[in-house]
Amino acid sequence: MLLDLLNKNDQLKLSVLMTLESQPSAISIKELTEKLQVSEYHITGAIDTLITDVGRLGLPVALFTIEILDNKIVQYTRHSSLSAFNYLLYIYSLESNFSPFFNNFLFERAASQVEFLDENFISKTSFFRLRKEFEPTLKQFNVNMTAKLQLLGQERDIRSFLYIYLLTSNGDVKIPFSPDLEIELDNLIDSTEDLLPVTFSNADRLKLRYYFYVIFVRTSLQHYVSTNKPTNAEYSTAMGRMSVLFTKFFELPNELEAQSIAAELSVFLFSEGITTLLPHRTDLLPAIGAIREQFQTAFHPSNETMQQLFTPDVNVKLAQFLTHLIFFNYPINLLVDPQKISYLNDNFSDYQTFSQSVIKTLLPSYLPGRDCLFQHHAQALSTDLLLLIVANFNLTLLTSPIVVTIDFTYGENYTKFIENEIKNFNSLNLKVTHQLTDQTEILISNLSPQVMPSTHKLQWTSPPTSSDWAFLGNLIVSIKKERHLNHDKKNKQKN
Repeated sequence: MLLDLLNKNDQLKLSVLMTLESQPSAISIKELTEKLQVSEYHITGAIDTLITDVGRLGLPVALFTIEILDNKIVQYTRHSSLSAFNYLLYIYSLESNFSPFFNNFLFERAASQVEFLDENFISKTSFFRLRKEFEPTLKQFNVNMTAKLQLLGQERDIRSFLYIYLLTSNGDVKIPFSPDLEIELDNLIDSTEDLLPVTFSNADRLKLRYYFYVIFVRTSLQHYVSTNKPTNAEYSTAMGRMSVLFTKFFELPNELEAQSIAAELSVFLFSEGITTLLPHRTDLLPAIGAIREQFQTAFHPSNETMQQLFTPDVNVKLAQFLTHLIFFNYPINLLVDPQKISYLNDNFSDYQTFSQSVIKTLLPSYLPGRDCLFQHHAQALSTDLLLLIVANFNLTLLTSPIVVTIDFTYGENYTKFIENEIKNFNSLNLKVTHQLTDQTEILISNLSPQVMPSTHKLQWTSPPTSSDWAFLGNLIVSIKKERHLNHDKKNKQKN
């Protein structure tokens, strides 16, 4: 999400790579220029340097190859399950003009601007130009830089920026601290896991390595954040145990600072959906209530259905989402381009529209002071909410399922096998039957019976291939889109 801090040519190369990786087949240079809104000259230059850059990774096997056929067609071939994106992002981050700025933000080594320029061989002209380029990204986190190139702002916001930059630029390609410190941080994570108690995934542990590393560096530089001690009994007990642990590990000056770190950690873990350990926040209830009301207005479910949709677990998920909006200046998902989730765009467009409306028009009035966050990350935050809805709501309660009838002459077990495979599409709200009726929308069979004009027929005389399943998936999407269009037409006629 911090691609704006990379050099412009590197930004373009990563955009080209992402576009090529998302293509099922070859793509013309003209199409690439239209998608990325740059000239053919810049596209071919980016491809040429991408080919060179992948060799710099030093990996035993090339992750991809790119060929330009007849000076018109770009053929991208992936040779590994690994993505080259993270590796190249790491290299480009190290070579970025922003890299020396970030290192000084993190470690505060330069005592003055002059010392910083001398150490990094940067001219005054370049310095002021780069500073102007970087300021908009820093402002997204509500932080700025001082004349001494230190970060200025609330400590929580500064830590958030440093954490996100390290996580997204380094990831798991190369941990930017010593093996000894990595072992100590892993031991701290193990102890935290035991005290809560909770089980962290590998992804959670990577996040916590960077999270604790930033706290380690900031507290060693005597940058502290002190908050009021939590009051909830169960919560305070767990935080108290962790504060003892943190006092020793971070060599903190007092117990209050350790309690503050424990409180901040609990908010981080809760808002990331890693734990549910957080005092009940009554101030979130009006926003959750407003989301419920807007959902009911948008989709018209009955009161009984609303109770089935907004379960206690769903309300906790909404509280986690809102907590993240209150405390952090970045979205939960760190997708490079959250707009390009075709599965969501194709199948849940109504809920996508609803999520965008909640983020753009509803929540800003309930979360004052977060205008900068909503302005800069509206699309990503909408995706966060959409993912929450799709993953946690029982959406089959709201729309009638697509009826799929399967009818084979190959025996009961074969038919059952196909049925079980089709159930993998259940998130798309399907109902599988064995009897052809006027409700059937898709018929799958090895036969060629006469069916109603509204029924889509798939004839599978052999066991289905990946192409057959892809065709079925696309057909389901097509039917859902047709339903959506018909629904819009009816609404326009009513109005």
